[in-house]
Formats: sequence, structure tokens, C-alpha cells
Amino acid sequence: MTQLKRESNPSPGFPAGFLPQHLGSNGQFLVTGTGNPLPTRDTQLFNELRTLKEEVQSLRTIINQLNNKPSSYVGYSSESKPSNVIKASSFYELDTGEAYLYDGSKWVVI
Repeated sequence: MTQLKRESNPSPGFPAGFLPQHLGSNGQFLVTGTGNPLPTRDTQLFNELRTLKEEVQSLRTIINQLNNKPSSYVGYSSESKPSNVIKASSFYELDTGEAYLYDGSKWVVI
């Protein structure tokens, strides 16, 4: 473990204070100054993360659209038509040849 560095020429009558410093990537404390400024956010990394966040949001939108798309069903007229379906879903009756479209509240013959 490294110790924080203290100033070498403190004001008279005062104990030596700590020099401004930050922990470097090598695990050592580095004196902060003109030649070694305090690290700030990495702009390139920040922009890449923002782009990734936007792409993730776009993918979430696409997934939600895919999950909420109308479905097509096939069955017989004697069967109950599906409930809790997305508007514009369709149902085709094999025995009658009739096609139905769900209008959001009921199945309508088309």
C-alpha cells in the first residue's frame, strides 16, 4: 500500500499537508499538476457508451413491436376463437373457409 505524499516545504508553524494527488492506473498515487492533471471522464468512452445506450433502446423498441404484432390463427368453426389477442390478428376457419379479423374487441368476418 502506498502512502499519500506530503508537501516538502510547508508554511512555517504548520505541519506538512498532503499534496493534491490521485491514484494512477499503476496503483501508485500520482501528484496532480500541470504535467499530470486530475483524470476526468474519457470523452471517447462516454460517447461510445451513449451510442450503445441508444442502440439498446432501439432494440428494445423493435422487441416490443415484435411482441405486440398481430398473430394468425387457424382452427374450426366449432372451436372458440382466441381471446386476449392483438388488434388486427386473423383467424381462418378450416371447415368453412371464412376468415376473421380481430378489431380490438371482437372477431369480424372479412
